[in-house]
Formats: sequence, structure tokens, C-alpha cells
Amino acid sequence: MAAALISMYPVLAAGAVLLRPFSPFATPARTRLPGIPVLIIDGSKDDRRMPDDGHRLAAQMSEAGAVVTHHQLATGHMITEADCALAREWLEARRRTSEA
Repeated sequence: MAAALISMYPVLAAGAVLLRPFSPFATPARTRLPGIPVLIIDGSKDDRRMPDDGHRLAAQMSEAGAVVTHHQLATGHMITEADCALAREWLEARRRTSEA
């Protein structure tokens, strides 16, 4: 749902952390996402998502202008400490950038 929100109404968010996402639309939204930072973390063993959902969403958002960081972890659908660590690092980098 967060991917759909930022894709349709990008002015509502300063960025997004998307864990185990999939593309919310059959046809990508035509909304521009100029410079919006997006972190996508998916699991290569996630049986609740289609293979390459994360890659597909990352490509769609990048094409729309978002600044996408994509990681694929060797895990299933459950959120792991590795997800939390990646999200913390990404958020901290965004905070440092905004303060500079």
C-alpha cells in the first residue's frame, strides 16, 4: 500500500522504505517521482511475492524519477534484523544529507 501511495500521491511523503513490496498496479502509474528517495528491500526466498517483484518495482520507480536503493536479501517474507539494519543505515544517510 505504501508503494501505491507514493506512486499516486508523491507530495504526501518525503520518501519511502518498502519492505517485501510488489508493484501495486498492472500498469505503472504515470506520476513523476522527481528525486524522491525510496528504499526497497525484498527477499529472494519470499513465497508470498512473485520472483523479481522488487526489481520490477525498483525499475518502475527509477523510471519515474525516484532515487531508488534496492536490496535483495536471502530470506523469505518475514522482516529480519538485516532489514532493520539496512533501513536504519538508509534513514541515517537521509538525515545526514538533509542536515548538510
